[in-house]
Amino acid sequence: MKRPGPLAIVVLVLASSTLRAEDDPRPSREAARADLEKLQGTWVLVSMQVEGQAAPPEVIEGQSVVYEGDAVTLKDGETVRRRGVVTLDPTRQPAAINTWDKDGPREDRTTPGIYELKGQTLRLCFARPDERRPDEFTTERGTGYILLVYERKTP
Repeated sequence: MKRPGPLAIVVLVLASSTLRAEDDPRPSREAARADLEKLQGTWVLVSMQVEGQAAPPEVIEGQSVVYEGDAVTLKDGETVRRRGVVTLDPTRQPAAINTWDKDGPREDRTTPGIYELKGQTLRLCFARPDERRPDEFTTERGTGYILLVYERKTP
């Protein structure tokens, strides 16, 4: 039996490594870009739950998040609390979000989370930096998860 030559091997490797349409990373990038576009602007925090405990209204009052491009800024009134960079993966179930903090207590760390955008409401659930991403929009004591609900700020 004759062994395949080098050219045949190269052709075989190239043929087997060709991307199928469902493997193409472009649709996920386009979907991420589309969701990021929907996030643009200011969102006001309306509820927060940490490890199963609802935050009192005085804690969330004045809290907001601003998305500009892939930049995210957390604010307390007019005071900037943290700045970072956000990446999205809407192809995951639930949709995934990562924030990388440029400053603040989590500087140079990545916080994994999930997100859901419905109309003018944005739900986010985050783990602690570098820990396992939440699977659902719930928090329980000991998980370290935080659930945030924002409403789009209208001019």
